[in-house]
Amino acid sequence: MQARRNPFLLATLLCAVPLLALLAPLWFHRSGTPEVGPYDRSYAILLAVLTGGAVMVSLGIGLLARRAGSPRPAFALVTMVVASALALGLVEFGLRCFANDEFAMYRGWGHRKAALFGYEAAANHSWSTPGDAWVDPRAAGIRYSTDAEGMRTHVSDPNWRTSDKPRVFALGGSSVFGFGLPDDGTWPHRLEAKLRDGGTDVQVINAGTNGHNSLQCLLRFYLKVLPHRPRLLIYYESNNDVADYACAPTDLWIEEPVLFSEGLTSYLAKTKAGKSWYARTLLGYRAQLWLEQRHRQSGFAERRTELTAAQRVALPHNGQRYLRNVQTLADMCRRHGVKLLLVTFIQDGANHLLHNAKSVEHQNQLLRDFAAAERVELLDLAREFEAEADKASYFFSDHYHPTPRGAEYLAGRVARRVAEMLRK
Repeated sequence: MQARRNPFLLATLLCAVPLLALLAPLWFHRSGTPEVGPYDRSYAILLAVLTGGAVMVSLGIGLLARRAGSPRPAFALVTMVVASALALGLVEFGLRCFANDEFAMYRGWGHRKAALFGYEAAANHSWSTPGDAWVDPRAAGIRYSTDAEGMRTHVSDPNWRTSDKPRVFALGGSSVFGFGLPDDGTWPHRLEAKLRDGGTDVQVINAGTNGHNSLQCLLRFYLKVLPHRPRLLIYYESNNDVADYACAPTDLWIEEPVLFSEGLTSYLAKTKAGKSWYARTLLGYRAQLWLEQRHRQSGFAERRTELTAAQRVALPHNGQRYLRNVQTLADMCRRHGVKLLLVTFIQDGANHLLHNAKSVEHQNQLLRDFAAAERVELLDLAREFEAEADKASYFFSDHYHPTPRGAEYLAGRVARRVAEMLRK
């Protein structure tokens, strides 16, 4: 009878228990840079706000219940919270049972584990880009293939290894391999056609690999390209050396759990260890993916105007790591009589993420300084590209993978310099 005459305490407890239970997983989060206990400052503030909000809502419902002389307002809130939790639980169950597994795409890429590269494209493999939400619609359905060497298929002569024509290799990550472009649409393929049309009869072999950074490119050159006695090497790589933290010498751009997880659930469990349980749910992942897609489609409207403290440390550190790999690559080319052409990396910097844009600019300047000091051939494409209008049209929605227009631009600019170098 006392509870009915004064239901404040009962209503408050009825509301507080489920609300705080929903917040409980957030308390088990562990931040990478702890400042307040196991949390960083922003996360600690978020927890305090959410917990305080739950307490205030519970007290507010308790006051409503006291005025009404009944705990019914609390029952209404609890019913809504429990129903919402059950609905979200059913959605999570449905995603785990029936949704497409994004890691089917990674398995489809055919990357295989490689002791020295971390991973590389499987040889004699063919696949297509799925139509998942995170892929640029213009790239969906594009078909890719590799040859017996794990190189992008050389369309004009699949048996290029038996030819006696001079060989030019293009080395880099997915911007060389040709994300979103068919085998005959990549800029190395277009480059070969332009050189031949101009009277320079050579083979241009696409040695790019999705996700490879400067370290992996260096190893790939030594082990996969050099044995084929290249006349000239074109080096075009930058974005895969960008990270928000100071990389160790052996760090890779794509972590092993990304490429070789059994599925998305196991990947989230590995990569989100120490985070809250919500971060490891497929529903949380989908929500984050949706927000990122909206962010991209808005032209990165919420871009930062300054680098974070960690990024300011990482940028020069990773730049020097990038430069050391380029220096070693140049030394190998010099010792083996391979002509080297360094190409500065182009991007839509105005729309790219701030840290990526700044890091690429920094690495481009390192290439300029190195080329000038060591008398290495440099095509400063980034400087030339500054004069181009409508830069966004040269790239897919990530602002650095070349579209057909971007591939044509790269091929045209590179062709002139390569032809000059081969005539010397």
